[in-house]
Amino acid sequence: MEYSGEKIGNLLIIKSLNPLATISSAVSFKNFILNNIDQGELNIIFDLSNIEMIDSTFLGSMVVAHRKLVSLGSKLILSGLNESVRLLFGLTKLNEAFDIYPTLEEAIGSFPNQ
Repeated sequence: MEYSGEKIGNLLIIKSLNPLATISSAVSFKNFILNNIDQGELNIIFDLSNIEMIDSTFLGSMVVAHRKLVSLGSKLILSGLNESVRLLFGLTKLNEAFDIYPTLEEAIGSFPNQ
């Protein structure tokens, strides 16, 4: 598995075990997160602190997961973006679609009752 999931209260924290978020891992990420959503996980933080590079295909998988959560009244929260990943989100304007926090702790704190 390329991803780990850790429960903290009613939150699911997803981390990538691979520093490259590319076309080769986009399908497995999408399947992993959509499976968790289908099992009722609606409060999800994707901690990108281990990710050094993201390509457009992987971004698309993240958008699919975010849209699914939005349709269910939630959203995908992101944390730990490095400078190059943060720049990519700015260039693509995805920083306007996602709630992005500098640290995992701040992302966790953004949820009520955490």
